[in-house]
Amino acid sequence: MLETMGVILVFALMALFWFNLLKKRLAPVKKVRAQLVEKYVYTPVSRSEANPKVYVLVFETEKGKRLSFNVPQFSYGGYKLKKKGALKYKGDMILEFK
Repeated sequence: MLETMGVILVFALMALFWFNLLKKRLAPVKKVRAQLVEKYVYTPVSRSEANPKVYVLVFETEKGKRLSFNVPQFSYGGYKLKKKGALKYKGDMILEFK
């Protein structure tokens, strides 16, 4: 009984992983006018000794919708707060902001 539940759990987790991967790959490219309203860095709580920092940018569109993106450390510093521009993104990935 316990073995069967474990197998079901593994398959459910694999299906969720593939669903999320496909969702990201199939997401449409969107373009909006937006302003960078917030930048922050945090360290996720984990049991691992190597806690990598997560760099987050928060944009607000002209319609008031907030969009958050995790970005690599090397690009984080290049984004300036309060900058307005054209934001092009796909799923949870910034493609361009100028």
